[in-house]
Amino acid sequence: MRKMDQFFDIVYPFATENVKDSLGNFDFKNQSVLTVGSSLDQAFHSLFCGAEEVVVYDINTHVKEYYECKKKMLLEAKNRQEFYEKIKGFTQYTSIPIYQKLDGKYRTFSSNIYLESEEAFEKMKEILQKHSLEFQTGSIYKMNMEKTFDRIIFSNILTYLWLVTSKENKKEFFKRNFDKWEKMLNKDGILELCYLYHFERQDLLIDEHKTFIYNLRTIYKTLGVSNLDIFFIPGFFDETDGVLTYTKK
Repeated sequence: MRKMDQFFDIVYPFATENVKDSLGNFDFKNQSVLTVGSSLDQAFHSLFCGAEEVVVYDINTHVKEYYECKKKMLLEAKNRQEFYEKIKGFTQYTSIPIYQKLDGKYRTFSSNIYLESEEAFEKMKEILQKHSLEFQTGSIYKMNMEKTFDRIIFSNILTYLWLVTSKENKKEFFKRNFDKWEKMLNKDGILELCYLYHFERQDLLIDEHKTFIYNLRTIYKTLGVSNLDIFFIPGFFDETDGVLTYTKK
């Protein structure tokens, strides 16, 4: 079984998720946020929407270094087009392990709130000049934090449960970790439990997905909570994607 830190060693230049719509239902103004994401797009979205504090918690050891590079390129770029081209060039010469294929300007711009217009791009510049991110390295399954948050974003990390636990004990492992994550949420806090690629309404009735987190009836039974929700958004790869969330009451 491949180790988690090896599997997630590569930085993504931009998220391969529809970040704008997946996080668009959350109120970030004056909120504290914990997010994974080596692309940093979830963190940028949080800052853009008014988050007071953003902690980037990721197993990838290159995230902070990439942040410094991405921030520098964003601040130096005259517009979105130039920024995109800077990132594209950066993937070819950087020593940071990075995914070299970009998904195209239209898809990248439309999926990120800070890139949807030139006005938004300029606003992101101003925000990054005034606000900073906090970085911590580690696995979400080994977090030991006393701090609590209003928003926690796990992207699609939970689709990779097979890397850390066997098929026989997935339910027990998942429930044990969920209980820990719930304690890190403030009252009325929201956890983006998982971004589900290519997930439509009819998939709700299927309980035999190869990927554990996609079996939502099993997830509901395993967690035994009533505040789980699923909503659907235009998919990053031109299909429908789902977003599974939990709200702490």
